[in-house]
Amino acid sequence: MPAQSHDIRYVCLSDMHLGEADSILTPLQRGTREVDATSVDPVLEGLVVCLEHLIDGNRGDRRPTLILNGDALELAFGTFSDALTNFERLARLLLERELFDLLVYIPGNHDHHIWEVARETQYGNMIGEPGAGQLPPLRHVTSLRLEGAVPAFLLNKIIDWIHEPVGGDHAEHEIVVAYPNLALLDGSERRCVLFHHGHYVEPVYHFFSKLLRWLFPDRPHPESIDEVEAENFAWIEFIWSLLGRSGGAGADVRRLFRTLRDPAKFDRFSDDLARRAVEVADVPWIPGDVLERIALRSGIRWLGPRLSGERSRRRVVFSSEVREGIESYLFGPTFRQLREELGKIPDELTFVFGHTHKPFEAVLAGPGADGSVKVYNTGGWPIDSIEPFPSMGASILLLNETLDVAALRVFNDGEGSGQVTFEIRSATANEPGAEFRGELEKRLRPTSGTLAEPWQDLESRIRDAVARRRRYHEEAPDAANR
Repeated sequence: MPAQSHDIRYVCLSDMHLGEADSILTPLQRGTREVDATSVDPVLEGLVVCLEHLIDGNRGDRRPTLILNGDALELAFGTFSDALTNFERLARLLLERELFDLLVYIPGNHDHHIWEVARETQYGNMIGEPGAGQLPPLRHVTSLRLEGAVPAFLLNKIIDWIHEPVGGDHAEHEIVVAYPNLALLDGSERRCVLFHHGHYVEPVYHFFSKLLRWLFPDRPHPESIDEVEAENFAWIEFIWSLLGRSGGAGADVRRLFRTLRDPAKFDRFSDDLARRAVEVADVPWIPGDVLERIALRSGIRWLGPRLSGERSRRRVVFSSEVREGIESYLFGPTFRQLREELGKIPDELTFVFGHTHKPFEAVLAGPGADGSVKVYNTGGWPIDSIEPFPSMGASILLLNETLDVAALRVFNDGEGSGQVTFEIRSATANEPGAEFRGELEKRLRPTSGTLAEPWQDLESRIRDAVARRRRYHEEAPDAANR
């Protein structure tokens, strides 16, 4: 049976942070905040069951593709083994149900190492090919189209590991890596959905590019995606995919980043750091220790929010800084990539990202046929603060064959156990795909607006997980920093 127009063709999740104790998709040991490497997280299990419920409503035989849009694994502030163990749990749940024909992994900043392993392994395999001749430069990015993705060496090893007990042909479940952008196109190539984790919409991830221009003012600014990544990948890899796993230093880095995101803690931290700095060093052009301390504290407080980024602006869903960052990244190097690889900018463009952990749907002015670009943020799954912030939460993005988009809002952080909504949303009221979104709503609530049983169960699991994380933060706020 051919795929129908209302069938789910793509499912997108982001910022799962598997292996991070704050993620409600990571199992914790009973009565503690320590990661449990021996069990499956109840929310993760319930989420997969609910995805199966949605996909079972498809009329065609073709299984959808799963897109993990960055920070699926927590390689920054968790252990390598915890992250991969929890990915194995997810992979096993998916393989047992044979839900997807392919898993596309788009690394972010916290799991950038997945791209490094994939690209270096592919390069190493190429060395052994007959007639390879002179080797080309190591590539920094993949092409936009899915066909240009490369095998995810490390993650496919996990698939091979669990393949035998599950059965089936593991080749059907191959995981591929696209980085940093992936473009899906409809048959006419007029409609395009562009996926990027979202780290490059923040200035801090362009730090080395800015540093190079400060040191060498005559150096040209990076204009292509390849140039942006080439100049900044080592800094991103070190800080967000390696340093957090560096033993005790990693724990301290994690503590520092948590402090940056808590205004009260950061105020105390900046005071203490300025005091210690004045005790060991003298700033010759500032008279007196008191003035030195005030000046240093002001400098630290100016720098802190710029290091912690958008996630520290928890009271604003779609900040002007993120809007400007999207416009800079999308209309600059990404549009150049679109023109080079597609020969044009598609008439209908949708930009999908995560990273900020703040789900939303919006529209930007743009050069499309209707003068706009639709924007979707899929949020994130960690609960990492004592105070609840309704801006934080998670969505699942669902697309059909013609790339109609539906954002399924799962939850927003809130008082107590959060606000679980399971609401189908779109960027605009008149966005194409109303019938597709209506069909999904029927699958969610098949009778009289009542949630289907799997979703009721998931709601209960999410509420329990959110309440548990918040309780731990309230009972031992400093322990969260260790």
